Amino acid sequence: INQWIDGGATLAESLSRIESLGIAASDCYDTSQSPIPICTCSDLQKIRDNADASYRLNNYVDCSDAINWNGGRGFLPINSGPSLVLDGNDYAITDLYINSFDPYNVGLFSELSGEVRNLRLYDAIMIGSDKIGCIAGGNQGTIINSYCHATISKKTSGRGFDYGGLVGFNYEKAKENQKRSTHV
Repeated sequence: INQWIDGGATLAESLSRIESLGIAASDCYDTSQSPIPICTCSDLQKIRDNADASYRLNNYVDCSDAINWNGGRGFLPINSGPSLVLDGNDYAITDLYINSFDPYNVGLFSELSGEVRNLRLYDAIMIGSDKIGCIAGGNQGTIINSYCHATISKKTSGRGFDYGGLVGFNYEKAKENQKRSTHV
């Protein structure tokens, strides 16, 4: 698998090859397991139903179809509880698209008060008005060893625009070891 990713293939080509091996063929969301496994973008969206549990990515997650969800608004941001843990398991989420109904606190998590670790997001698009970040619009939690490559766009003009690569606004200091690559 590393040869495909490092051997000059695009991430999409690598994901396609990996899926052809049956590694990420179906939803694997199973609340009887701990942490709950996440294998698809639909699984990822289900975190909204129980935002205080522990989750782990079991493979690369392609969210390219999310642009068609919710009337073109895309993925609905998650408001995490304080006990939430999302371990990316060094896998990536690709092509996450969010054009939020609520223009504030836009990101994979609208508000993060739990923990995200070992997560990579590539080619994400976040559209909102204030507090926009790839992992969290607003952060009161912990983000460890995580990376994001995203395009962040502002819907409205005027003041009050907090944005960042990983986090739009930190209520408390986000933890160390974070990287970002963002186009605003």
